[in-house]
Amino acid sequence: MKKLHLGVYGIILLDNKILLIKKARGPYIGLFDLPGGSIEHGEDIGDALKRELKEELSVAVLDYSWFTNYTHQVSFIDADQEIDMHHVGLIYKIDKFDLKNLKQDINFEDVAGAEFLDLDKIDENLLSQFAKIVLKEL
Repeated sequence: MKKLHLGVYGIILLDNKILLIKKARGPYIGLFDLPGGSIEHGEDIGDALKRELKEELSVAVLDYSWFTNYTHQVSFIDADQEIDMHHVGLIYKIDKFDLKNLKQDINFEDVAGAEFLDLDKIDENLLSQFAKIVLKEL
């Protein structure tokens, strides 16, 4: 089955570390990925970014700026069905944020936790393709 997934994702940097989520399902299961997700029908991109980071991490996005757009294809098995997904990501740098309610020990939909990872020590084998490309462009 062919599938198109359009998502909006945020880059949160603090003290030479990046905040990433651990994926619990989908093509990146077990890997660290950028927080974010699908834009709902009729939803503004900025509103989607704020909603996704609030839902996944309880992070308040106060200001953001465009970073890059990225697309790639990935194949995976979901419920015994092979999926060929064209993944399109609108990626934003979160310039101002509030972490006072940050939840890192979470289990929400496709998220199984979150961690700040040191930019100088990240093992690329533990990252989704989107996270890898962002780290190369930082």
